[in-house]
Amino acid sequence: MPNPAQIMVPSGRFLLATAVLLGCSNNGGKPALSDGGLNDGAIADEATGVHVGSVSEGGPTPAVLPTLSQLADGWNELHPGGATTCCRGTEFFFYVRPGSVNRVVVEFIGGGACWDAATCAPNSGLFYDSAELTQVAIRGGNLPGFGIPLDGIYNRTRADNPFKDWYHVVIPYCTGDLHWGNASQDYGSLHIEHRGAVNARAVLDWLYKNFAAPEMIFATGCSAGALGSVVWSAELMRHYTNTRVIQFGDSEAGITTPSYSNELLLWNATAAFPSWIPSLDMTIENLSVPNLYIAIANSFPTNFMSQYDTVFDSAQPIYYRLGGGDVQTWSAQMLTSLDTIEAGARNFASFVPPGTTHCVLFRENLYTVNVNGTKLIDWLGQLLSTGSETSTRCTSDCTNPTP
Repeated sequence: MPNPAQIMVPSGRFLLATAVLLGCSNNGGKPALSDGGLNDGAIADEATGVHVGSVSEGGPTPAVLPTLSQLADGWNELHPGGATTCCRGTEFFFYVRPGSVNRVVVEFIGGGACWDAATCAPNSGLFYDSAELTQVAIRGGNLPGFGIPLDGIYNRTRADNPFKDWYHVVIPYCTGDLHWGNASQDYGSLHIEHRGAVNARAVLDWLYKNFAAPEMIFATGCSAGALGSVVWSAELMRHYTNTRVIQFGDSEAGITTPSYSNELLLWNATAAFPSWIPSLDMTIENLSVPNLYIAIANSFPTNFMSQYDTVFDSAQPIYYRLGGGDVQTWSAQMLTSLDTIEAGARNFASFVPPGTTHCVLFRENLYTVNVNGTKLIDWLGQLLSTGSETSTRCTSDCTNPTP
């Protein structure tokens, strides 16, 4: 995927999500297992060490997936089959890495979006259109669009990684719809399956069958995946009533020009929204990212939601600039959006360091980025430990590089 600065977008169309990514048990801290299907055992890819679980031949019949007890050490690639799909009909799959404590990271990968023949074209470079792009990074290559290997929360060799012992579920992004869609669209002669919601639900179904009562869930995602984590965190909170769920949106504030609602209609995105929350039973025209955060946070006051953005993010303002705006105005509106959420939800906080770096959780500088000496990694540790945090924002010298 190209560098965000190189992306060209047809004039007159702008998108909500910018840019590229990306209960306790008594069995020794491991999750209480619930019954699931059996398989023939995971098959290891000798070159990468990634284990591939049972697969189906596609079509409407879901595959029988490994249960937690059947997973191999390291990354396991699971192919759910059934109605899951990537936008061009290629196979969707997801990843699970076992841990040693009853806690789970649920990560939604980011990677742009598409909404017409030009943006959805095979070589548009505007979005991740295949789960194989995530596969490249999981198998040890560089993350497409970023040119770096996975680090940050993926680095289990660091003693200061608060997630090093957690189970880690990775939901690849390949549908161009923020993990929200459930629609087929023909853009001229180009057929696209916007089935991000179908894929997400398949992964959550596996999660629900295999984790009876996790102690804690960290729902997160970079860029477009951040918005996926907002919507699907509500489903996790509703299902796991005795589990602390912490949502962390990495580098996506949803600030753009007003004409995004048609994209949501094309994707049938509102079908994924938690409309069982009364304040979210609204028309697309009234939808906003602050509305989503506030409604979900207030519906689950014992859980916590949060957002990370650098002051002058290099990727998020792309579509905003193409609409005639500038990065300074985008930055001001991003901060105003955070103020709006905080005013409407007591269980929300933000971390806003200086600079332009887009996405942090899979970067090495997760361990160095700070605001006036307060490190993000310590801020996250406090959030995990106590279930709440206060906002930390850059207020001076915010054009300096991200630490």
